[in-house]
Amino acid sequence: MNQNKHIPLLQVKNLGLIIKNRKYLFFRKKVEILKDINFTLEKGQTLVLTGDAGSGKSSLLHILNNPDIPHTGEVLVYGKPLNDYERRDRVGFIRLLSSDYNNAINPHKRVNFILEQPLKINTDYSTVQRDYRIDRILEYVGLSSSVKYSHPGFLTSNQMLRLAFARALVMEPEILLVDSNIEKLDAQLRSHCLNMLLDCQEEKETALVICLNDIGLIKHIADNILVLSQGRQEDYGNAKFIISKPEKEITKRLIQDYNNEYRIRPER
Repeated sequence: MNQNKHIPLLQVKNLGLIIKNRKYLFFRKKVEILKDINFTLEKGQTLVLTGDAGSGKSSLLHILNNPDIPHTGEVLVYGKPLNDYERRDRVGFIRLLSSDYNNAINPHKRVNFILEQPLKINTDYSTVQRDYRIDRILEYVGLSSSVKYSHPGFLTSNQMLRLAFARALVMEPEILLVDSNIEKLDAQLRSHCLNMLLDCQEEKETALVICLNDIGLIKHIADNILVLSQGRQEDYGNAKFIISKPEKEITKRLIQDYNNEYRIRPER
C-alpha cells in the first residue's frame, strides 16, 4: 500500500448515484440521487457534509461505507479504487459510526459477540488476540471489560454510545463516517460523542466524514465543508473561509437559518 504523502487518504471523483423507483406497476423511473461529487480527505482531517434534508448526505455515506452499491465515478483510497481492495482491507480503511445506537446494535447479542464478529470475519486473530483487542478497545472508549458479558439492554445511554464507538473502532479504521443522527442526541450525549471523535482524531489521526447542519459545531470541528443540495455539490472548501465569506446562495441560507434559529431538521 502506497502511503506517499502526496496521495490523499481518500479521493472521491465525479461520484454519482442513480436509483430506479417504481412509479407504476410495470414502470420504474430513474432518480438521480447524487451527481458529480468531488473531494479529498487527508489523515486527521474532518470533512463535514451539510445541506437540507434529502440533499444526499446519507446516500454519500452509504456509498463510502459500501462501495459495492452501483455508482458512477471513483472512490480511491491511497490512489487505488476502494473496490479493488480485499473486503478485510476495506473495513480497515472505512467504518460507519451510527449514533442511532438503539437501531444499530443488536439487543439480543452480548457485547463480546458484537465486538468479536468483525474481528472473526476480517482478521486472522486467534481467540486470545481477539479477547485482548476487545478489552483494549473497551478500555479506550471508557467501558469496563466486564461489560462484554452484558446484553446492550442493560447499558445506559452513555454506555450504548460508547459501545457504538467501540464497534466502529475495533478494526482500527483510518476513516470514520458519522451519520446525521448525532444531531438527534441530547446535548450531553452529543458532547460525549464529539469529544470522543476529537480525541480519536488527535490520538490516532483518524479522518472524519460527518453529517452536520449545526453551523456552530461545524465551525468548531471542520477542516473542510461540502454543501449538498438535491444531490448536487453546491460548495466545497475550507470550512472557516466558506462560513465567514459564503458566496453560494444555499450556503448563505444555511448560515442565515442557523443564526435565526430556524434549524434544518437532520436528514433521516
